[in-house]
Amino acid sequence: MKNSAYFPSNEKDEEVLKHLVDIRMKEDEANKLNFTLEFEFSANEFFTQTVLTKTYFYDATSEEVEKTTGCQINWSSQEKNPRVEIKTKKVKKGKSVETKKVEKIVPSFFDLFADTDKEDQMSSEEAGFWKDDFFSNSLEYYLNIIDEADMFGAGEDEEDEEDEDEDEDDNKKSKKAKAPKQAAGGAADAKNEKCKNQ
Repeated sequence: MKNSAYFPSNEKDEEVLKHLVDIRMKEDEANKLNFTLEFEFSANEFFTQTVLTKTYFYDATSEEVEKTTGCQINWSSQEKNPRVEIKTKKVKKGKSVETKKVEKIVPSFFDLFADTDKEDQMSSEEAGFWKDDFFSNSLEYYLNIIDEADMFGAGEDEEDEEDEDEDEDDNKKSKKAKAPKQAAGGAADAKNEKCKNQ
């Protein structure tokens, strides 16, 4: 997932994701478009669950993602939650200086488990990434040999342009190669005409 560069991750995320054992995708039998992702973790000190889920619900008519629901993560403490950055800040109070803890929400992989509605454009892209890209190219992502330009079709366009350029060059060469023969043929015809006239 880190090699996909699709999701944000911070140092705390990386520590938590070391416990990730498996990712599974399960289709909804009632509506085949809907699916649930299951992230299985080994027992760890960060949260109490061993499986975290995220479900994508589609509108059956438009086939667009209508909403997503993520599970509630039971973090063992705010310090263990990678979405929360805790900094100590020195605050002056009269002549004394006190240290105060300040919490700040930061981008995290675990933002994935937040609920979204159809107004959130990213949920459709995200669903497409999981369905069409991640699982079918998981080995390439794991080995970090994925070419994202090729995955999204950009590479194909460049190849097509190169092929068109090569075809144009070949056509120009063949026309040049034919041109002298035609000219030579024309000169030969002119000589033959002179001979006949004589």
